[in-house]
Amino acid sequence: MQEFCGIRTAEYFRKFVVKPMVENEMIELTIPDKPNSRYQKYVKNQKLIEENDGGTSENYWVGNDCKE
Repeated sequence: MQEFCGIRTAEYFRKFVVKPMVENEMIELTIPDKPNSRYQKYVKNQKLIEENDGGTSENYWVGNDCKE
């Protein structure tokens, strides 16, 4: 996702993309008790997607700008 958005630094990506998405419950941590785990992954918040567009995640993610 970082590469797709054209963001060069991992620190910037975590601070300005991943962290706000987690705080706004757009994505969830797979290991919430250990946010800094090297095994940490992120998944889309399916409940939020269904509330916003009836479950078609394609519509939910289109149009979100990824600019550094």
